[in-house]
Amino acid sequence: MLQPYSENFRKIRVNDDDGTYAADFPLAKLYSNAGDSGGSATSYIGIAAEASAIDGDNHGVGVLASATADGDKFGFGISSTALVKATGDTGDARAIQANATATHAGGANYGIYSRAANGATNYSFYGKEGDIYNEGRTLGMQGTDIASGTNISLPSDGNVFELTGTTKVDLISNLGWNNGSEITLIANESVAIDHGTATSTTNITIKLLAACDYSMTAGDTLKLVLSTTTADGQAWREVSRSVN
Repeated sequence: MLQPYSENFRKIRVNDDDGTYAADFPLAKLYSNAGDSGGSATSYIGIAAEASAIDGDNHGVGVLASATADGDKFGFGISSTALVKATGDTGDARAIQANATATHAGGANYGIYSRAANGATNYSFYGKEGDIYNEGRTLGMQGTDIASGTNISLPSDGNVFELTGTTKVDLISNLGWNNGSEITLIANESVAIDHGTATSTTNITIKLLAACDYSMTAGDTLKLVLSTTTADGQAWREVSRSVN
């Protein structure tokens, strides 16, 4: 139910007839609720929305946004901009602030949860400019095991891969990888990694320490970075190895 909070519509409440829940967000200009989430804020807010799902069958979603576009246009589910009033101001400008601090016996807290799939290129996070700063740990993933072969392709489910089989590896595909990407191979058994086989289309040469092949045994590791130099072109270049 849409209700004017005052005669000149300075505030609008949706589905909050008596204003009980809106009192948790006193400076919100538009407030909508599907139950009381227990949240509150005293900041100036353009839109405040909360939802509580306690029936065991449904999710609680405060804001759900969906967008579709065609041609070369973008669909933005949410587009946000943060500004400060003057260049001399010292406060932060945060386009998105997300908090997940619930105490519970099971499940995880995600400050931001994103998924990207089914496109020609998929980035669950794309930073256009600026640094990535994290006060916590950065947790990686070990990807699907890879069978050794003359040319191997690595899946997009991690940066660390167990290499199975004994067929010598000559080239590694660059599909799905950018210059600067690092990977680590862990040998499951004895297998050789070739140095210097010429690149063939998207299968890229491997440059190893001392320009020599690396005969790995079970448990050995090899860390490579995809990079391009003016003199030598693109290659998977050795960063480090461990002989275990």
